[in-house]
Amino acid sequence: MKHPLNNYFDKIFIISIERNKERLDIFLKNNPYIEVDIFNGIDGKKLYPNIEHVANFPDFFFKENNLDFKTCSRFNKGQLGCAMSNNLVHKFILNNNYNKTLILEDDALLIPASLPDFEAALKELPENWELFYLGYNPISSWSQNKILIKIQKFKYFIIPVKVEGMTSRTIKHRFFPTSFSKNLNKPGLYTGTHAYALSFDGAKKLIELDSPLEKGFDILLMYANYNKLLKSFSLKKQLFIPNKLFKTSLLN
Repeated sequence: MKHPLNNYFDKIFIISIERNKERLDIFLKNNPYIEVDIFNGIDGKKLYPNIEHVANFPDFFFKENNLDFKTCSRFNKGQLGCAMSNNLVHKFILNNNYNKTLILEDDALLIPASLPDFEAALKELPENWELFYLGYNPISSWSQNKILIKIQKFKYFIIPVKVEGMTSRTIKHRFFPTSFSKNLNKPGLYTGTHAYALSFDGAKKLIELDSPLEKGFDILLMYANYNKLLKSFSLKKQLFIPNKLFKTSLLN
């Protein structure tokens, strides 16, 4: 009997890199009934090991990989590897004509108790969805502390809106998630890409939106959602959370 995730998605990819083998092993051990394909991601740490900063990579590297030097040179190696890995997955989706693909990071932790809510949400999900979050960090859920609110507004609103082009007259309705149905939200600005799904059209749009590649992957999804460029939805009750046993590879 197929797992509910395999019943719905054409493919489930888990992005992993060689030095994260322990994370991958734990995921596979904890989820023996989920059929996944391992997608070997790009380990930013291995890109030019003797060069510390991305800005000092040779010019041909940016040209060969269709990267915008001005913006990508601000990334650290982990951020660059993450953005390039997800971009490769999206291209693979297009090349193989997958219509519904779930993409997981190797530190994704399944919440089995949320599976009934996921299956109920599928009955509410429009057929033309393009991006579907099964896990995320809702940065718009601010603390009530006034000082923290100001810091978070600057970090997650002023910078993305003014620097990354997320401009709108309806800020409130684009920054915060809004209810779509009993089990689904229209997403606000989320961080975390540990569990997201794409349709064929969604993958195509993301590639077109970021060619040449110039945005960190979290920022790309923020930009697309804020400006209503994708038909995006998110589970109200998340199915995956990051495994707290591990630190993110974005920073090391």
